[in-house]
Amino acid sequence: MTLYTRLVLISMLAVCLSPALLFATDPPVVAVKVQEKNLGGAAGAFKGKVDGQSYIFKHNAPNTAEASLHMRTGNVEGEFLAARLLEAAGLETADVRLVRVRGKKGLYSMGSFIGSRYLGDVVYKSLKEAKINIMADSNKAYNRLDVEQVRKLQVLDLIMGNGDRHNGNFFLRKTRSGKLRLIAIDHNFAFVTPEHKPDLH
Repeated sequence: MTLYTRLVLISMLAVCLSPALLFATDPPVVAVKVQEKNLGGAAGAFKGKVDGQSYIFKHNAPNTAEASLHMRTGNVEGEFLAARLLEAAGLETADVRLVRVRGKKGLYSMGSFIGSRYLGDVVYKSLKEAKINIMADSNKAYNRLDVEQVRKLQVLDLIMGNGDRHNGNFFLRKTRSGKLRLIAIDHNFAFVTPEHKPDLH
């Protein structure tokens, strides 16, 4: 079975199970101490602490920011399902849960702050920080990256309809072998519908 076939089957299974994943239990209510408001992006993200641990929160409120790329609302369901799909495919991502925030209305996604999920690991925030220049030396970049993992992520981004995988939407974690693995973040554009993005064709 080819890599593409395996990923398509995993994706189909995730989509079929999505209602059960989303609505199996009522999301827990969490008390959040806000650390940083308005991180930007399509879902009005903010950083907050729950039980001493930092998380990124997003919601489905109407969006008016210019940075929204025509997203009418946030897409916490897409964030959650993308995380489950990537994990099922053996890829690394933030741990995303659906919650309700005490004192606020609506559903939120609560994603683990990468720095706290990978404590003790060497994590780079960008290709530049990892000193990888694909344009200048593609062979060196190829040898340093876990290429199979990169290919998996490219295929799954296509399947999810996620066109937002720019240099700011992944980190790189150094493994024991010295290879760099991508940590995929920010899936607000995954599984979008016309409800989220009116100009969707």
